[in-house]
Amino acid sequence: MSVEIFKEIVDAIKARTPDMLTFYNVHHKEFADIHKGLRHRTNYLEQYAFRIHWFAADRILKVVMPSPLHECARGWINQMIVVAAMRGILPEVWPKTMLLTSSPEYRNFIGDYAGSKKEADLTFVPMVGPDLILKAEYPSVVLESGWDESMQQLHRDAQLWQRGSGGEVCVVVQVKFYRPNDDNRMRAQLVLKRTLPGERHVFVEPYDIFPAPNNPQENPSISFYEFYAGDCPPGVNPEAGITLDLAGLRDIAGREMRACGSQHA
Repeated sequence: MSVEIFKEIVDAIKARTPDMLTFYNVHHKEFADIHKGLRHRTNYLEQYAFRIHWFAADRILKVVMPSPLHECARGWINQMIVVAAMRGILPEVWPKTMLLTSSPEYRNFIGDYAGSKKEADLTFVPMVGPDLILKAEYPSVVLESGWDESMQQLHRDAQLWQRGSGGEVCVVVQVKFYRPNDDNRMRAQLVLKRTLPGERHVFVEPYDIFPAPNNPQENPSISFYEFYAGDCPPGVNPEAGITLDLAGLRDIAGREMRACGSQHA
């Protein structure tokens, strides 16, 4: 079974289609073999972009081959950071106390989520310790972008990050794209899922990107309290933060939709 799954994944990684594969009821030993093969240097797959998501308790394996449309959400977040820096909003210590990384693999989840593996499209990892030179065990904010999945799967994604980290992941940013309809138009939605450090309750904030709502929604923001997982460095105002401009996401996503031959709804 693992041989067939491995071959299907490798073919998709190299062909870049389909851009997401999901396998159910995968045995843990099968996943271990598949994961080892995908990461083995002699298979020369490191030249391709792909993300591995393993939900150990549910025995679900998801592999994503990100497209330019999916990657545009990361570009939007980076743009918001540049804007914040130009406006003098970022604290002076930000470059030394916040690490931005693309798709690192996390495998240190706890409790019911032990044994799982996950890669986000973008992670914010605060530096901790007396001298702020150690990476936090978990990111404080993660971005995941992709095709719309069931509410159950999206909930499972966020739960793995937030409950699997013991509440250390304060904000999960999900950008969801819907497949083109019969008129070749695409919908998109932004969802922020927030929790307080060490807490289990999650606050869900949905924002319509396409179609744009008749009554514009207020731009959300992520506070420095959330970026630093409740432990801001000295001199950082925890209530300040980075604004996420919804119009900016519409501009970037709309451009990528047109580039792939579709229009936004």
